Amino acid sequence: MEHLKIGTQKMPGYTRHHVTGFWGGISPDGEKLNIELFEDAPTLPDELILLFDNEGRVIGNELGQVQYPINRYIHAGVTIPISQLPSIIQWLQSRYDEAMNRKNK
Repeated sequence: MEHLKIGTQKMPGYTRHHVTGFWGGISPDGEKLNIELFEDAPTLPDELILLFDNEGRVIGNELGQVQYPINRYIHAGVTIPISQLPSIIQWLQSRYDEAMNRKNK
């Protein structure tokens, strides 16, 4: 049986993201799925104000304004050829099944 060895390496700009959801759609030519990976998380205040006593010790703080209670941080966009979707779906389903089996043991 013939085989092909494929090396792997992480690109210099590689980063790992915590993702809570995704959205997207099919490209106009119908050949690709475009996905945006995002994380919904509480919005950080625009500033933190430290309060000091007369001797210069921090005695408290006040948070600045928050425009929205939840912010959607879009981490990355991914383009996937439609022809690859069946194998990706199968791979995701097998990872899900594996996780559920571990959880139920």
